[in-house]
Amino acid sequence: MRYLVVLSLLFSLVSSAELKIAVIELERALNETSDGQKAQKDLKKEFDKTQALLEKKQGELKKAHEKFQSKSAVMNEKARQEEGMKLQGQIAEFQQLSGESQQEFMAKQNETMKGLLDKMTPIVESVAKKEDYDLVLNKTEATVVYAKPGLNITDRVVKDYDKKTSKKK
Repeated sequence: MRYLVVLSLLFSLVSSAELKIAVIELERALNETSDGQKAQKDLKKEFDKTQALLEKKQGELKKAHEKFQSKSAVMNEKARQEEGMKLQGQIAEFQQLSGESQQEFMAKQNETMKGLLDKMTPIVESVAKKEDYDLVLNKTEATVVYAKPGLNITDRVVKDYDKKTSKKK
């Protein structure tokens, strides 16, 4: 649907005048800025910390399961059921913790990228105005099959972003 809207906009603009179009790989631009690289490093550090905690808990669960397996043969039925239920509860807690951790990480990643995008948008607009572009398409989302390399303003936006944000630090 978005593709059709972009195409209809392009055709209506092309028919009225010469159209100057640029493309940007917005995700790449966000990841290549110094802020984006720092954010990725911080997110990875947080992810690795959480992953280590989950792996530790998973190891503990594996040991508890092995212990249960080895002792279940000598347990009476009631003790076996109680221990089995306890182990199932621990597994459920682990799965919940794992799911929550993944959701928290994705939310943090989305929040971080939105903050970077909010800072990037005026830079894209500035480059587009400076170079007199009528339209800037995000190459990743607009299903651009081909674009002349000169139309891609990603590197200029990254450069201008870093230049502008390094002055503020």
